[in-house]
Amino acid sequence: MSDNLANTWDRLHARLGHDAITGPGYQDETAYDESGKQMLERIIDATGPLDGKVVLDYGCGDGRVARHVQPLCKSLICADVSPVALAKLKARTGILGRLVDADNIGLMEGFADPAPPELINLDLIYAWHVAHHNPRLWTFRLIVGAFRRLRPGGHLLFDYCNFYHPTYVPILRRKTETGWMADFPHVMLSASELIHYAVEVAGFRFALALDDERHVLQPTIVCYKARCGE
Repeated sequence: MSDNLANTWDRLHARLGHDAITGPGYQDETAYDESGKQMLERIIDATGPLDGKVVLDYGCGDGRVARHVQPLCKSLICADVSPVALAKLKARTGILGRLVDADNIGLMEGFADPAPPELINLDLIYAWHVAHHNPRLWTFRLIVGAFRRLRPGGHLLFDYCNFYHPTYVPILRRKTETGWMADFPHVMLSASELIHYAVEVAGFRFALALDDERHVLQPTIVCYKARCGE
């Protein structure tokens, strides 16, 4: 599965450029850069300042968000299933400075497996526009794997495609016929199942939907790992 998905994303990144990450409308560098800044603001609003934090960008793409996060945190690790995306990210190392890229496809697919030393005791893991482009099992592995990798008091932050939003009704109908990877890998999810998994299965102290699922196309969920004694 990982090889197939990596090949799929390599083709999408090579063919669509920025649109592979954000959808149509962001080929303009200024707009694309601004969208990364908006994601940074979302991260800070949800999880607090980044000062002194060790952060993992799960599904980093070409560094749209990472380039804004890196100057504010203690250290940043990036991982993506697509070598093409990672190559684009590496081309920005002059901007990203201390960024380290983890170009192991297995990190994405087997995220619940035992972690290497550099991926333990993280303060924050974020995943923008990632969960709904991975198989459902990978998303559950992301949640439980994040719990194992985060230090007490750490956060997991990610967005997802809202299963109940009317925009996705025709997509769901089409995916039933073509499969979830056809054209563009796409899996719709719901807050209730993700929150239930995060708290009852993975062990997070709490998980909250930050948006009203009745109205938002891609809501965000934040998961908090309890500190000792909480």
